[in-house]
Amino acid sequence: MKKLILLFSFFLLIINNIFLSQKVSARELVTPFLDYPNFKEYFKPDRTNQITNESISVEGKEYNIDYSWKNAEIYTPENNFNKKIENIKFEKKFPVLILMHGCTGINANIRLWASFFNSLGFVVILPNSMEIPGRGQWCNEMLKEFDMNKVGVAYKVRSAEASYVMEKIQNFSWVDKKNIFIMGHSEGGLALYFVTDERYSGIIFSGNPCKISHYMYNSKIPILAINWTNDTWVAHMGLCKDNWGQQKNATQILLEGKGHNTVHHQVAKDSVKEFIAKNKK
Repeated sequence: MKKLILLFSFFLLIINNIFLSQKVSARELVTPFLDYPNFKEYFKPDRTNQITNESISVEGKEYNIDYSWKNAEIYTPENNFNKKIENIKFEKKFPVLILMHGCTGINANIRLWASFFNSLGFVVILPNSMEIPGRGQWCNEMLKEFDMNKVGVAYKVRSAEASYVMEKIQNFSWVDKKNIFIMGHSEGGLALYFVTDERYSGIIFSGNPCKISHYMYNSKIPILAINWTNDTWVAHMGLCKDNWGQQKNATQILLEGKGHNTVHHQVAKDSVKEFIAKNKK
């Protein structure tokens, strides 16, 4: 009888360990060297090999990235909102910020960042990821939790959106191609994890743990990360400075306290302004 009890206990221990390992593996999807179980499928993101197709296939499902581009919100330095980028015509060139929204879509906070960059003389392009057919929302806003089963899909879709915008804006004469920056807030930061395209003058993370891919470890592109010391969404994933390894060209700004959105904090805005001034050509 004792042997049966011991055998049964041992069996339960094995089952428990398997269950725990499965929980850990889900979290490991966002560690630097395990960005996605099949990350070798990724192109190496450089300027000679970008996603330019309108659709990409992820885990057997097609996502038409062109909908994100066509439904992008565009903000000009004069604070003129225009839904059609083709309607914007300038006599001079302007620096451009590609601004990637979080998992709940374009909201008031992300638009405040757009207005802030307008004040710095930028044209801001906000791809609208939520307009991609079949895309869905991959987070629970009430619980402040991201669906870890969708991390791999999110990496590819958001990265493809950013790359698509980068290629599209090359065709506009008013784009100052020496000064193209990209910023990603929360889920939007996933779009930045594989960026090595040196056409970017700078990368800005907001409310994201910066678990960047191995491709970026030797990147020359300057990085700025803005995080709360106690982020209500991603605190359990650690701080950027602890996640990006030996990244030499990166700076993290910590906002003391509890929060997630960064745009209302003066330190955040001052840090972005300084970063832009330092890296704008």
